[in-house]
Amino acid sequence: KEITDNLFKDEYLKYSTKTYNISITGTVGNYTITFPFTYWETTAQRAAVDTKVTTILAGIITPGMSDFAKEKAVHDWIITNVAYDTTLVQHSAYAGLFGGYKTVCQGYALLAYKMLMDPSVNIPAHIIEGKAHGVGHTWILAQIGGQWYHLDPTWDDPVPDIINRKVYAYYNLTDAQI
Repeated sequence: KEITDNLFKDEYLKYSTKTYNISITGTVGNYTITFPFTYWETTAQRAAVDTKVTTILAGIITPGMSDFAKEKAVHDWIITNVAYDTTLVQHSAYAGLFGGYKTVCQGYALLAYKMLMDPSVNIPAHIIEGKAHGVGHTWILAQIGGQWYHLDPTWDDPVPDIINRKVYAYYNLTDAQI
């Protein structure tokens, strides 16, 4: 557990990891430890996400915006430009930006996390993992004005996708509300 806790201090990397294994082989005094990982994004794809996020934010974030306004701009961009992948195949921010703009909740959360944590937005955020209706789900916890709020762009984006529709049912909810 200690090894994986240290490996996953970077939340974006943690939720971009598809599979991993840790194995130890050998004899006393001569061990080999291997950590095979597979990811939802390649290194090049992650760099493309970074570049695209910078471009998007340059178009939606303006000087002097409050944290609430920046968070709303990020939320609105995601729910109007990304669609839920009903095939449940795409799990990355990259798929949400380049793979036909479709991804599942994990990709929505990764994208929102990446955008909120960007220096131009600078909103502290965490990816939250839990169960919703008995199924695994991820969303965002964002700190606005010293308070932590739940932000779920996946559930604010209707299925099937309705172009330019903005919903705020899962926007800045308290722990009690979520």
